Amino acid sequence: MSKPKMKRLVIDRKRWIRGEGFDDSYLYRGDDGKKCCVGFYARQLLRLPVRAIKDVQSLDMLLRDVGFDTSAPFADKVPKWGNRSPDIYELYTVNDNRDMDSRKREIRITKIFGE
Repeated sequence: MSKPKMKRLVIDRKRWIRGEGFDDSYLYRGDDGKKCCVGFYARQLLRLPVRAIKDVQSLDMLLRDVGFDTSAPFADKVPKWGNRSPDIYELYTVNDNRDMDSRKREIRITKIFGE
């Protein structure tokens, strides 16, 4: 069984946190307004407000902290493969990897979001 494809995602390189390690990566970092790749996803595709994702390090932490409500306006947009899926874990790992070449990082993230 194949998983559903995600919708189109646009990552603004000027506002993208990447290669800084997990401790410095956030869905939306309040200090400078930058986001990790999953932060762009949360804003664009889930339409979560900045206040909901500010200084939160992972989508599953956010949904756990706020209590995921399946009747919420964005609930139908959460990928059916889930927030703790291998894909989400890999996105965080690739996004935050300090040793990965930028080009390889972009190719891998593009592939994960497009799979």
